[in-house]
Amino acid sequence: MVRNSKSIWEAQEGKRLNILGDPFICKAVGEDTTNSWALFEATVLPGSVVPDHRHDGFDEAFYILDGELEMSLEGETMAVSPGYFINIRRGTVHGYRNTSSRAARYLTWAHPAGIEHFYEEISENVKRVPEDLEKVLSIAEKHQIQIMPPRED
Repeated sequence: MVRNSKSIWEAQEGKRLNILGDPFICKAVGEDTTNSWALFEATVLPGSVVPDHRHDGFDEAFYILDGELEMSLEGETMAVSPGYFINIRRGTVHGYRNTSSRAARYLTWAHPAGIEHFYEEISENVKRVPEDLEKVLSIAEKHQIQIMPPRED
């Protein structure tokens, strides 16, 4: 089937990326949805961190499928587990980390689409942090994502 006319994806089907070791699957992207929205399935390995950040160009939502994450929203931290739905409006500072001993999985939506280009660039160009931190910051800036200073634990 032609990619932009496809409507059904099988389990584990989609463009596979590697975000600093975490498996990431692009299920539906802008070319599939006339740039209306994008959907991704992510696995977050123990110890993985997405630093607090914000983006004014799109809304994002997470639905937790498996495991547990420590989610940060506007400086408040809470544990989220299967069944949790987290709606993140544009401009909201957020991030997460997996502090558990097992992988977590979630679905994430973005509206409008476009964030897939950020994920693709990170997957292709960033292999390790802190060694590749400057690349992360540069790619984030290009996609209008602002990485916040590390939070105090």
